[in-house]
Amino acid sequence: MGNRRLLLGLSFAGSVFIAAALLREYSSLEVLVQRETQLREAIATHPVESWLIGFAVYYLAALVPLTGGKSMVFGWLFGLIPAVLMIDGALTLAALTTFLISRYLIREAVESRFAIHVQRLNGHVDKDGSFYLLFLRMAHAPYTFINYVSGALRIPTRTFWWTTQLGLLPGTIVFVFAGTRLPTLREIAEQGAMRLLDPGLIAALVLTGLLPVLIRGLQRWFKASMADSSVDSGNVR
Repeated sequence: MGNRRLLLGLSFAGSVFIAAALLREYSSLEVLVQRETQLREAIATHPVESWLIGFAVYYLAALVPLTGGKSMVFGWLFGLIPAVLMIDGALTLAALTTFLISRYLIREAVESRFAIHVQRLNGHVDKDGSFYLLFLRMAHAPYTFINYVSGALRIPTRTFWWTTQLGLLPGTIVFVFAGTRLPTLREIAEQGAMRLLDPGLIAALVLTGLLPVLIRGLQRWFKASMADSSVDSGNVR
């Protein structure tokens, strides 16, 4: 059993290393600039195949720490609805992968390394249930950290799945929408940098900054409402 876990862990680490190398080689801005026309033509000609490739690329990117920030690029290439479905699905699948790796292969290491965080998060989950995990996702808590630490928490896999799928959706929509408002490189070349001063793009970028603040405010309001409800129920009794 120990050898099997070691082999699976090494295979996963090797896959992440290869994915990181490929992403550095092929997902740079320079490559997108050089091949913008070819990319758009390929997506228009082969939409299903392109979407599946994009899903796989984003899934691999999500497995590698510190490779975020691609939502706007994918929105720029694929459009709002296809990119939102792709990114939310890929992020959720990658989160489940790391969650299961943590729970069944390296749980003891995670509990040892992040003992204080695991204890604190377990306390919040015991108190607020799945809503706490949902708010963590909506408030842009560190994605990879939450994935691995959640594997050591007292939560069912199904709860982790739906809170991740739903909690990542608002931020994904906002970032992808901002990407859809970005002009093409040809538009920038023809109209100059002023083409970037698009009201929709500016509003979307402002919202990306405000979203975590709004979510945290909503979380505080929700906790205060629950506390008031508890007090009222106690008074009735």
